[in-house]
Amino acid sequence: MAGNLRVAPAPAAVGSRARLVGPATMARARRWGRRAAAALALGMLLSGCAAPAASPRAAVAPTAAAARAPTVGSAGATPPALMHVAINVPSPGINHLVYFLGKERGLYAAEGLDVDVEVMPANTGIAALLAGQMDFTTSSGSAARAAATGSPVRVVMGLIDQSDASLVVAPDVASVQDLRDRAIGVTGVASSAAQVGRLIVQAAGLTPDADVAFLQAPTPSQSYAALVSGAMPAAILSPPFSGKAEQLGFRILARGRDYVRATQAGLSTTVQRIHEQPELVARTLRGTLRAIDFAFEHEPEMVDYIAAKTEIDPDDARLLYRDYIDTVVRDGLTAPEIIQGELEMAGLSAPTEDLVDYSVLRAVLQEPAFRDICAERNGTRPKGCRAP
Repeated sequence: MAGNLRVAPAPAAVGSRARLVGPATMARARRWGRRAAAALALGMLLSGCAAPAASPRAAVAPTAAAARAPTVGSAGATPPALMHVAINVPSPGINHLVYFLGKERGLYAAEGLDVDVEVMPANTGIAALLAGQMDFTTSSGSAARAAATGSPVRVVMGLIDQSDASLVVAPDVASVQDLRDRAIGVTGVASSAAQVGRLIVQAAGLTPDADVAFLQAPTPSQSYAALVSGAMPAAILSPPFSGKAEQLGFRILARGRDYVRATQAGLSTTVQRIHEQPELVARTLRGTLRAIDFAFEHEPEMVDYIAAKTEIDPDDARLLYRDYIDTVVRDGLTAPEIIQGELEMAGLSAPTEDLVDYSVLRAVLQEPAFRDICAERNGTRPKGCRAP
């Protein structure tokens, strides 16, 4: 096993204590399922998750945070020519927050980008990327697996370098062993969530796909709905769905980060786009770095933003924000060893150069506006900066 990939002994159950789910609680759970679906639909509408427009829209005025660093590559105060870019995200969940944030706060517009953030499942997004219908996908784990099997895609920027997926179970499930001959809901049988689930099951002494089945619910909201409705006794969920399930009396039995480090929500694109449209790639990376910086430096605004997007109270939003920001790689340079470890977990192998191309990102990080992202401040490196 790779050094960054480990199968650990099953840790003690974490999260809230189990509570019996009676009819009133289950009715509330069903209401939560409907509210979650409505909130996701609203979030997609507000975040511009429609098909790309036929003509460029007017750029959103940049915020003060967007304007504090100069637009690199432009002459003087002349704004860069507008370019359209389409970014696929597999869900509008917390992992992909910076892309919606960058669009809504004008951080991409500051780089001369008219951005559409479009929600579609990982495999569909990668197919759209290869067909030229998308410019980027944030399904970086799936993109790396596709690259390992010969698809001309590369991870060009990381975002999250540890799993935020959790095994969430019904209150009557006391241990992973209780899931023998039962099913766990995942977003795809070959997804990163499923791989995490298999590690958790294996560490508990069960055989994945033999003792425990993994059933596909194509989107995180559907996995959540299957759990809270009683259709499945367990699901692999990420925030905000894992937190919402806890509020209803379901339990987080195991956390993926205790078993594996993983790459999630980073940007991937095609080899052709890297070579033929490096300026588009560079602008997208700059806008994303701006959004990441805003997320780190503006906790109160981020808490309000998360609370509004996920319909949770501010205290829970603050906990969710702090849990999320601890997983984010500030400069986007996720260690390739983590991606290699994920491939090994999926039974794949490939040279790093066939999976990752950080050439444009490294060039951007040498520009005056971004070169000090991870420079020491008062003798310490900023939060989110990994070891050199």
